[in-house]
Amino acid sequence: MSKTLKAWKDVDGEVVYLEEGQSGEGIIGQGFTRVPGSDRVVSDDLSTYEDFSKTASELEVTPTGNISSTNVQQSLEELQTDIDNIVSANGSIDTHSDVDTSTVTPVNGDFLRWDSTANKWEPEASLISTTYTYRKSFVAERGGTTTGKLALGNGSNASTMGVVITEGCKLVSVGISSSGTTSGQWQIFRNGASIHITNTNTQLTKVDDLSSPVSLNSGDYLNALCFNAGGAAHTVTFEVEITKTITGLKGEQGEQGTAGSDGIAQVRTGNGAPSNSLGNDGDLYLNNATGDYYTKVSGVWSLQGNLKGPQGPASPSVSILKLTNTFANNINSSGGVNYGAFNTSRIIDDFGSDLTVATSSITFNITGRFRCDFNFFLNSSSQRTNVLFRWSINGVEQRGRSAHNYIRTSSNHDEASSFLSEVLDLSDGDVLRISCVQIAGSGTVETPSGESIFTIESL
Repeated sequence: MSKTLKAWKDVDGEVVYLEEGQSGEGIIGQGFTRVPGSDRVVSDDLSTYEDFSKTASELEVTPTGNISSTNVQQSLEELQTDIDNIVSANGSIDTHSDVDTSTVTPVNGDFLRWDSTANKWEPEASLISTTYTYRKSFVAERGGTTTGKLALGNGSNASTMGVVITEGCKLVSVGISSSGTTSGQWQIFRNGASIHITNTNTQLTKVDDLSSPVSLNSGDYLNALCFNAGGAAHTVTFEVEITKTITGLKGEQGEQGTAGSDGIAQVRTGNGAPSNSLGNDGDLYLNNATGDYYTKVSGVWSLQGNLKGPQGPASPSVSILKLTNTFANNINSSGGVNYGAFNTSRIIDDFGSDLTVATSSITFNITGRFRCDFNFFLNSSSQRTNVLFRWSINGVEQRGRSAHNYIRTSSNHDEASSFLSEVLDLSDGDVLRISCVQIAGSGTVETPSGESIFTIESL
């Protein structure tokens, strides 16, 4: 069975329900009116019948989900608490446990990006900007056949004449190229006002870098005015600098790189083996005294090896003989002569008795390989002389020769030098000499005392 509850509204607008057949007299007199279309049909079973006179705290509910209360009022209060925990009264999303806007304060335009390491949403700039600078040039030409003022823009410096600037920039240099009969002064105008003066010579290209660049706006006019350059053709180049800023979305975070291998924490050195109280695990220690090196593992230094290599061979013994000369009267002979002015007083002597030095020869009392050098200094008053020099062994002239000592005598050209370096294999008993032969003009060629050098070095 079921029954109908009729809807009535009181003077305050509250709706109450009365059983069908219940007298409405008195209620209407108290200001109640019917609410058509709002009647309810309820079961006649008292277990499902609701008493509409109960307050929210008196109405029972069955706890479910996160709700533990057993009446409507307390259940609503529980729901309100959950709502407050989700969004605070001022609307901040920082109350969420997985949102962090405190560590990095967000600014206008930021968005939330998920940080998988911190497991939180964090603010990040949505756009990034890059600023770059580049230059471009405006080039104009002007020809003239008479003296007077010549200018880009029909000879006028008015604000509506010249090169039109299409975007904001800075004028950084002006290039002038003129080919004519006279020099001229140039003035550069911006919207009719002079901003720079330069000078250029006839048939000369000139570039002026402005120490203080001039700012230009879109729509400005640049004009170049030349004075006293009759019969000239001119090319004017304005170089401007433009700064641009590009803004775009920030890209995604790149992938995490592969972890590197552990390196040496610290390199330590000392004389002697290291004490275990020194350093930390992973350190390297080098014993300067022995070359031993150690690594520290689990608090203990462990010898790993030695950096010293095997003993190298002994360095070869090098001996040097160095001589100078006494005065030689004439070595320019068409038939050839042996040089006979060695100074037997040795400047450097490591050979001792292994070499015997005479005025015209050096005798070897040992066998080996030697570097033999001479450096002659010559003078002459005869024209166009030139002497050929060679080492000779036991009277046999060797292949190498030196003949770059041409003396002209004209214009004080009366001195020269001649150098030769040879590596020779010599045996015990060999006699080394220097052969001198005339190969140009005749006349006396001398070697002043103490001006020439002879060296022999063992290899």
